[in-house]
Amino acid sequence: MVVLNTPNALRLTFFHKAFVIPFITLLIQYLDEFMFITVKLDREDDLRTLNVQNQDNTFDYIIVGSGSAGSIIASRLTEDSSVKVLLLEAGGLPSPILSLPVISYIFNNQKSHDWAHRTVPQSKAAFALNNNISNWPSGKTLGGSSSINGLINIRGNVQGFDLIASRTGDPLWKLENVLKFYKKLETYNGWFDKGSHGKDGTLSIESPILVPCTKYLLRAGEELGYRIRDPNADGPHVEGFSPVEFYLRRGARSSSYTNPLKRDLKRPNLILRKYSIVTKLLFAPGSVNEVTGVEYERHGTKYFATATKETILSAGVLSTPKILMLSGIGPKEHLTRMKIPVRVDLPVGQRLQDKYGALVGPFIVPKGYSFDQYRDLNITSVLQWLAFGEGPMAAGRTEATYSLITKKSKLAGDIFAPDIHTYIISQTPVRPESTFGYSFNFNEATLAHFKKSTNYGDSFFQLVTNSRGVGTGFVRLRDSNPHSPLIVNPKYLQNTHDVERLVEGIRFSVNLVENTTAMKEIGAKLFDVPLPGCEGVPFKSDEYFECFARHATITAYKYCGTASIGNETDPEAVVDSRFRVMKTKGLRVVDGSLLRINEVNTNDVTVRMLGELAAHVLKGTGHKFNYSTAKIHSTFVTG
Repeated sequence: MVVLNTPNALRLTFFHKAFVIPFITLLIQYLDEFMFITVKLDREDDLRTLNVQNQDNTFDYIIVGSGSAGSIIASRLTEDSSVKVLLLEAGGLPSPILSLPVISYIFNNQKSHDWAHRTVPQSKAAFALNNNISNWPSGKTLGGSSSINGLINIRGNVQGFDLIASRTGDPLWKLENVLKFYKKLETYNGWFDKGSHGKDGTLSIESPILVPCTKYLLRAGEELGYRIRDPNADGPHVEGFSPVEFYLRRGARSSSYTNPLKRDLKRPNLILRKYSIVTKLLFAPGSVNEVTGVEYERHGTKYFATATKETILSAGVLSTPKILMLSGIGPKEHLTRMKIPVRVDLPVGQRLQDKYGALVGPFIVPKGYSFDQYRDLNITSVLQWLAFGEGPMAAGRTEATYSLITKKSKLAGDIFAPDIHTYIISQTPVRPESTFGYSFNFNEATLAHFKKSTNYGDSFFQLVTNSRGVGTGFVRLRDSNPHSPLIVNPKYLQNTHDVERLVEGIRFSVNLVENTTAMKEIGAKLFDVPLPGCEGVPFKSDEYFECFARHATITAYKYCGTASIGNETDPEAVVDSRFRVMKTKGLRVVDGSLLRINEVNTNDVTVRMLGELAAHVLKGTGHKFNYSTAKIHSTFVTG
């Protein structure tokens, strides 16, 4: 395990103070402007070739969205040179700076490459955020969210695929089958044994450098009886701790654009049209909801494209239901209210879920034991990254993760999978307005609270999340205008089950730091000033931790459920087990919209795996693939 050198991290030269720190400050301050410049140049280049690109409008397949799943599907389908695919992307080329892991946490909500969705004000949570509104980033660039996310490689509660197989009656979804598609993706160079992983896939996985306090946290986990294990090993996801692994190739982001899409765009049968916003689906005249293509806008002009085989929506958990509803596929009552003719009455957008929780901290540690970008990034680290793809520049700010099953779940007999998943974030909030403020929308009082902690040393945070929450929200159209923002309401912490387990997870996170020998060695502790808004509650009581959860509520960016997978008897299902939208023909959905958080976590690697699985189905090779068809037995309630 490579750990950042603490003494060197504290040795600041005059050059560093005079030039490096101001440069980093300016880079962060003007990042959005820099991003817009790169997008502007790419858009102008795209306009120059517009007439040539738009000459052909008939294809075998149309894929909407070049994100984690869409890029994979486009790549696999066009392996056959006789298959012609149109790939429509609302954004453009990702800025080169997106490849830099160390500042990945501030790429969110930059409108040059992000849809920058926002929730409605939350009534029971997010009180420490401006207007109780949570930012919900979603990639609007080639590679989608894989081009802007935190780069963390973790599959999550994969045993939930057995629940999907049971609900749908389709053995293709059994865990032992989908694990083969995870492996197919990987080129693994992580921390753990390579036996559970692939070696020649498009997704490159590497282990980063870690800050010193992380090794103490991992020891603390072992001290509490948890083992350090590969969270992505074959089989179910189990309790335990692990250092993180990132989607990196030689220290730079490995998005679904960098590989495989960028490579495969050289194929003449894969046609990419950037800056194309799909406004609705097209249907065959007089048909029973047969989709024949899409209507889209590109650089201010309306176009139509025809798919002779199928149209595939991989636009993401929010944009996919938007396109469906604008096309008349969705809840009848809602579409009628929006004055949209109803084609198919389906519960689109009605089962929105998110993997979310509380940003607990700051936890104080000695200077040099966590990360301070203004101190720890220097000329040496820049040269190290440029030359070898290593060092602090090649590390995202999440250092480790752990999963556990709460006592409440154990008492209820619900031990199917961990219900708490926590991310260790090494970030000393020296200037929190440019990190926690911009990314998470924390208000001024909370940012000032975070900054005050820097008077006592370095610090880190723990994002404690419900990984099997049962509460649901919704996403709806604001009106029939395709350019209007959506109404997004996740209904955070409105379910008692979720509140109780999150409070227990927060208490565990504090106990991990304050009541273990390993962390006491470095004097680690929770910042002992109450969070603004919780001053009147006994500090570190369950009431305080609930108050903390309801204030410091943030997303872990794992939205799902807006076009849920199921069968024809499932009243919450929109898509069947072969990705087909029910009661339609020629239309499929392949993205995180399919999944339910209480079954499977919608991590980026899982969405990429869905792309592999869907391509397998679309190419008609399912009968050739060696997968188990054994009968499924399940006694678990899926909610």
